[in-house]
Amino acid sequence: ATAADNAAINLENIDLFVVPYPHASHCLLSPNWKNECMHVDDSLIQSQVLDKLNYYKGDLKRRHLFINTMEVFLAHPLLRTIGRSLTLGPRLSSIHSNVNHHDNDELFE
Repeated sequence: ATAADNAAINLENIDLFVVPYPHASHCLLSPNWKNECMHVDDSLIQSQVLDKLNYYKGDLKRRHLFINTMEVFLAHPLLRTIGRSLTLGPRLSSIHSNVNHHDNDELFE
């Protein structure tokens, strides 16, 4: 967003910032795969993702919902503590929500 765009945004009217983050792609496209995406340094996720979010700072962090395209137990440890997230698989904390796989359910195809 440009400075003019940012000036026109009234943050008081925004309840939630939705961040669709293709974490699985970020991990799988990085060389030397390690479980839990440990081959990707925290600083890369910070600089390539979090630092690019204009409003991910201070009290506004809690208003961000990360849609993470990787099961939380395989995700980078940094993303397990990031705040609100919607992931696949089991729920590891009260701030995470999960979506079950519906591979065999025609309603979800």
